[in-house]
Amino acid sequence: MRAPFALTLAWREGRSSAKRLATYMVSITIGVAALVAINSFRANVVRSVDAEAQNLLGADLRLNSNTQFPDSVRALIDSLEKSDPKSIAGIVSTISIAVAPGGGVKLVQMRGVHGAYPIYGTMETQPADVWGTLSSGQKLLVEPSLLTQMGTRIGDTLQLGGMRFEISGVITNLPTEVSFRNALGPRVYLSREMLDSTKLLTFGSIARYESFIKMPDDAKLQRFVDTHHDLFRQSLIGFTTAREQAEQLAKALDTLTRFLGLVGLAALLLGG
Repeated sequence: MRAPFALTLAWREGRSSAKRLATYMVSITIGVAALVAINSFRANVVRSVDAEAQNLLGADLRLNSNTQFPDSVRALIDSLEKSDPKSIAGIVSTISIAVAPGGGVKLVQMRGVHGAYPIYGTMETQPADVWGTLSSGQKLLVEPSLLTQMGTRIGDTLQLGGMRFEISGVITNLPTEVSFRNALGPRVYLSREMLDSTKLLTFGSIARYESFIKMPDDAKLQRFVDTHHDLFRQSLIGFTTAREQAEQLAKALDTLTRFLGLVGLAALLLGG
């Protein structure tokens, strides 16, 4: 009787070892596959960011400040606009409360647009092609989430400051922004002239001024930045090129990739 029992015990131990070996092999396979997939994902995203660098920024160069540009910088931008009106665009951003006809209120980011923004890429809207009508009166283009949150629809009005604006459409493909400001509220686009008319840009207002510049080639862009670097610094104006923004996004992605790689390596070790 002892021989059959010993054989049964050995068979059970062999089966248990085979299960452990199979579990080990599956863990190793998944861990290696995860590491390979992470690196492949990073490479694909970096290539996409490089290819779409200008579209992501909307221009070749962006200038930004928390106050209005000084006269020296304003004169520089005006000279570029005179030589090519389509090479300059601007946005002034501020925060306000939008009031719906039914009494609903919502904190929103107001974006006053000037010029041919975005210089690269297009603003996809619903209905189609209403972005070009933004400067034709008291009209707004909003994020789709604003309609849901305020219970409004296209054609309704919103009160901003002391003025009422018609919601003429929604933007279905919003520009990419990596910023904490996106958590403040939905974006609302109107013309710069209408934003000035609301009287919300007064002393003490929280505002951000941005100018988007198109340059014909990288060499001219670099010369422009090098020539006016000190002027921008002295005027407390930040400046970012499309290439620099792509590099910053790639660095952030590298950090995420390293973190995920450590997680995958830890899983691999635990599997072992």
